[in-house]
Amino acid sequence: MKVSSVADRIRENAGGMFADLVFAVVWVAVVTAVHGVLQGPGWAYYMLLLAGVPAYFVFHASLSAATEETATEETAEEAATEGEEKAKND
Repeated sequence: MKVSSVADRIRENAGGMFADLVFAVVWVAVVTAVHGVLQGPGWAYYMLLLAGVPAYFVFHASLSAATEETATEETAEEAATEGEEKAKND
């Protein structure tokens, strides 16, 4: 793989990669804080860290659903506005 193609992929996916990094950092920080406060066993700490994997996919699934729903609502609002304007012009 050429360096230029890697750089292009990074540019195309920079926003998603940043969101992934923020999610990972926040997840680890929260798990570490909770474990530090509760003083739980080590295995529980690692299980909570591992729970970040499904949490990541649930987060992105809900984010996609919310984005899709918002786009659908905006499209419906635009269609209604266009219909009203067309009715006024007729």
